[in-house]
Amino acid sequence: MICKGVLSIDQSAFESCYNLSSISIPSSVSSIGDSAFSGCTSLIKIQSNATVIGSFAFAGCASLDVDASSFGTLTSIGSYAFRGCASLTADGVSALTVDSAYTKGYDTNGATIYKTDSTTAYADGCLYVGDISGLTSIPLQNTATSIGSSAFSGCVSLTKVAFTSLTSTYIGTEAFNGCVNLIYIDFGSITTASIGDFAFFRCDQPTGTIAATTHAGAVTIRAAIAAKKSNFANWSVYPTS
Repeated sequence: MICKGVLSIDQSAFESCYNLSSISIPSSVSSIGDSAFSGCTSLIKIQSNATVIGSFAFAGCASLDVDASSFGTLTSIGSYAFRGCASLTADGVSALTVDSAYTKGYDTNGATIYKTDSTTAYADGCLYVGDISGLTSIPLQNTATSIGSSAFSGCVSLTKVAFTSLTSTYIGTEAFNGCVNLIYIDFGSITTASIGDFAFFRCDQPTGTIAATTHAGAVTIRAAIAAKKSNFANWSVYPTS
């Protein structure tokens, strides 16, 4: 039980409370500190109006899933905030909506997640959910111009990533590292992509498809990925000509 009137949950406040299964946070709480619930392996549900989630806030909460009622309108999600949340589903990820009016989010060790009218950035590792079971596709919104290092690393059930309505994007180091079942990436109208080292490393499917609006665009992006220690040489491109 958290008393009404509390404004924030401090760093590591409930860290490693292994038997904590649910918690309702008063509407007065606007921020959840770094590692606040880290290691709460029995935590299944949370309800909060907090707008800021700190780094590692729910890391290791293997039973946690979230939905549209779990949080208010978030302005920031810190690095590795949901790392190791093996029960987090695709619906839960889409429920983590960042306020479109907020210009810059929580910054920890240089990692930010923010959205303005024209730019969305996913923080380094903000959705790192190693061994996740439910996340199978990510339709990255059409303003997503930056994906941080390790942002989706270890999403072992991820099979499809789709970008839309963009002409350029940045994909950070190890952003999709270890997405071993990834077989389809649609870059849409992207013609320029800056790819970090190992961005798609250990995406081990021997065949798959890299799609783009044009054949030339798909070929160019496949080459850019391969040059960064990610081997998609045997993947096909679409359109085929």
